[in-house]
Amino acid sequence: MSLLSTDSGAAGRLRAGLVVSAALAVTAVTATAAPAVAASPGGGPAEGRAAAQEGLAHPSATLGAGPISRTATGHHAFEPGRAGRPAGTPHATPARPSAGPASRAAGWQERTVAEPDATGIRLTRVDAHVTWASGMRFDWYGDNFAFVPTLWERDDRKGTGWKERATIPGPNGYNERWNDVDASSSRSAVLVGDYHEPSGGVVNQSWNGRAWKNSVAPVPKDTIGAGFLAVDARTATDAWATGWVQVPTSDSNDSRNVGLLSHWNGTRWTTAKLPAIGGDRDGWHLVTVTALAANDVWAAGSVYGDAGTRPLLLHFDGKSWREVRVPDLGDVQAQFDALAPGPGGVVWAGGTTKAADGTRGGFALRYANGTWTRKPLPAGTAPVSAVTVNGDAPVFVVVVGEERTDVVQGNATGTRWTSLGLADAAAPPLNGFDVLASGKTIDVLGHRPPSDGTGRIGYPVVLTKTAAP
Repeated sequence: MSLLSTDSGAAGRLRAGLVVSAALAVTAVTATAAPAVAASPGGGPAEGRAAAQEGLAHPSATLGAGPISRTATGHHAFEPGRAGRPAGTPHATPARPSAGPASRAAGWQERTVAEPDATGIRLTRVDAHVTWASGMRFDWYGDNFAFVPTLWERDDRKGTGWKERATIPGPNGYNERWNDVDASSSRSAVLVGDYHEPSGGVVNQSWNGRAWKNSVAPVPKDTIGAGFLAVDARTATDAWATGWVQVPTSDSNDSRNVGLLSHWNGTRWTTAKLPAIGGDRDGWHLVTVTALAANDVWAAGSVYGDAGTRPLLLHFDGKSWREVRVPDLGDVQAQFDALAPGPGGVVWAGGTTKAADGTRGGFALRYANGTWTRKPLPAGTAPVSAVTVNGDAPVFVVVVGEERTDVVQGNATGTRWTSLGLADAAAPPLNGFDVLASGKTIDVLGHRPPSDGTGRIGYPVVLTKTAAP
């Protein structure tokens, strides 16, 4: 969602258009402007589908041309269902997911999560056997579409396939997305979504082991649009969610984005008091959060304005949030895209850079013993879209070579890196959104373009590999 661009043009203050990015998690904004025009795609079904598919570009495709999301993917802004589904019309029955190809790259087993049109965004492990993926399906009505927030489940006691897992209906008219999901146990999980104006805030759901329950996180007065992009549920009564909220400025024709950070105590959401960030004209947001303890929480994102884009890092000590200095990344613009905890209080972070000549790259940072240090990634590594830790080994989803997604694993200190062989040149393009390590198993959630020539949006996949820490 940050800019990594010098575009500072203004736009009229309109209701936030929802961004169809590969992570589909943010609104398109300039530093002082409202989101891109909130309108459904026009010109017929083919053009609408083509425009939506355009939003599922490769992670580095739009750097320098506009905002990018938590997973550093392309974007295209629409308001779903604006002139589409009539009131009371049911959503289309979802297609049954297929098993997908047995493998795409050496050592990786790939399974289709859902048929087109759908995308996954984030993964979480619920228990020793069950994994969930959050995201959404698209319901098309001629040249318009609506989002259907969706949760999928894989239970390895029942095989390697994925199926939809029911949640409860959102508030009336809620057709947004499940941008992230995190489980602290099989009896406690949190789903986070987008702003729903009639409800007065960001709509989320919590799981108590038996049932889902809706909850609404408050947003500032006069909010135009908002959403949570990430959640970390440490316990059933201690979860943090980060995102953005679009608010008016003193100019009635403009708006800007500011970060949104809220705490869930198992019953209600409370908005955190944050330090002053950037200037009056700067936009900023938070895309990722990780809670090591009740008094040790990190959140990250970026600040963007006339001077470009810079990475933003915040820390909570149990009493207050403060901004933390980011190690020097050189003469580049940069943003954070992911955080992940490791053993012994270690934290790993990754993100995207853009040099003066427009070259895109990626960076890795390691926090240990009270200090953040930069760890060089392998030569040729471009934007980082996701991070996890396998034992004590960091695992990064990156872009390499000819815009191919790969996974690299480092040693505990990040001084040596090994490709895990995901960048298969013979396979269709893969956008990598999230990575999850559990024991010796690594799962990568991504998105494949449609292969049937119908112009559909494509479909989510999970690639799984056994890799020792």
